[in-house]
Amino acid sequence: IRLKLRSCGQRFEKGQRIRLAIATSHWPIVFPSPERASLSIHCAASRLILPVRKANAVDSKLVPFLKPESARPMATETIKPGKPFCREVITNQATGETTFRMASDAGTVVHPHTGMVISAKHSDTLTMHPDDPSSARGTSNWEKSYARGNWNVHIALSATVRALRDVWRIETHIVAKEGDKLLLERDDVKEFARDLN
Repeated sequence: IRLKLRSCGQRFEKGQRIRLAIATSHWPIVFPSPERASLSIHCAASRLILPVRKANAVDSKLVPFLKPESARPMATETIKPGKPFCREVITNQATGETTFRMASDAGTVVHPHTGMVISAKHSDTLTMHPDDPSSARGTSNWEKSYARGNWNVHIALSATVRALRDVWRIETHIVAKEGDKLLLERDDVKEFARDLN
């Protein structure tokens, strides 16, 4: 197997050790292949060969990265406290399906220098049956509200990605409101061929 490092890499000093992990799946970080996969590794015949970067004349002129510069966060006042970040794994004992859920609720804050009131919530849910890679799906939900004086807008977006056997299926639903007035509501479904993934 040959893997490209692309734009990432790691410099190992003499005497350092590395650990190599090989797996058929990295769910829920990466969607699974269309079919269950298995690996056979023959350790005696296997080698790990890493590229070697030779010393370069400019190496001695390279300067270490400086501490990053950033502005102070804008001052805010809390109107409604948010909720702590939540991460949970749920296994349905009847079906065997596993769900990974992450959620955050930033609550509601006001920026006193502008009077802008902002609310935000977000959740990601990833579900799959361990015996059926084509059951993999991930849904991301976002809600944001902005208000100042008697003006307020609310945006809600839901996007689901399904890894079917031959296609990626993406379903989106978006709603935008100003006050109680519906400005936009749209559903969209797109499919893309799974090309070696």
